[in-house]
Amino acid sequence: MPKYRVQVSGSAPRGWITIPLADGGDPEAVAVFTREPTLPSPRIVVRERTAESPTVNLEKHAQGDAMRLNARVSRAEYISFKPVSQYGQELEFIEGGILVRGDRLYSAVRKTDNRSLVIELLFSAPYDQYDLVKPEFVSFLQTLEVVEDEG
Repeated sequence: MPKYRVQVSGSAPRGWITIPLADGGDPEAVAVFTREPTLPSPRIVVRERTAESPTVNLEKHAQGDAMRLNARVSRAEYISFKPVSQYGQELEFIEGGILVRGDRLYSAVRKTDNRSLVIELLFSAPYDQYDLVKPEFVSFLQTLEVVEDEG
């Protein structure tokens, strides 16, 4: 099985701003973008986690996140298994007293040291704004580049 070094890069959707990580409210985030500087506002969070094994059960990983949020999952499924394992979720939860809809995309690749890199792309928006701003999240996904090189 190939082992990869992975680098992910992308840019915030037009009109979105980057929040300093210390203010983002997510200690595992490597990037946080928001549409408005005040809450509640649509938000994109990028997380990178290292798992200590060469494979990761992304479904179990995502279910754990949904449980911590006390979320109602409306859709969840594997998107792909190879070359990169990907799992997606659509969910609803309460954040700061506001009903929020969100999408989560989890990807895992085996690293050169037999561990796995789990990349999480988390999009959330107040329920009534979700359909309006979801295309902006899709445009963000289209800017992402995953550079994999066997090594």
